[in-house]
Amino acid sequence: MEYDNSNRGVLFRVTDKQGNDKRPDYNGSLNVNGVDYELSGWMKVSKKGNKFMSLTIREPFKKTTKVATPAVEPFEDDEVPF
Repeated sequence: MEYDNSNRGVLFRVTDKQGNDKRPDYNGSLNVNGVDYELSGWMKVSKKGNKFMSLTIREPFKKTTKVATPAVEPFEDDEVPF
């Protein structure tokens, strides 16, 4: 039986932010009506001292493959008709 992830999400604590405090404290995924999204969370403290989590949601990152540029043949002067 295949698990149904519809309208569910998960967050995992980031253990290595690689020295960059702007990276999220949590990363995960979220499915809304069959569409998958990336979910990120940052632990913050309000002006009154209350802890809360700030979240962002975005479409998943899709790697694009580079299209190879065709090699250009060198220009030969003897091909010019004048």
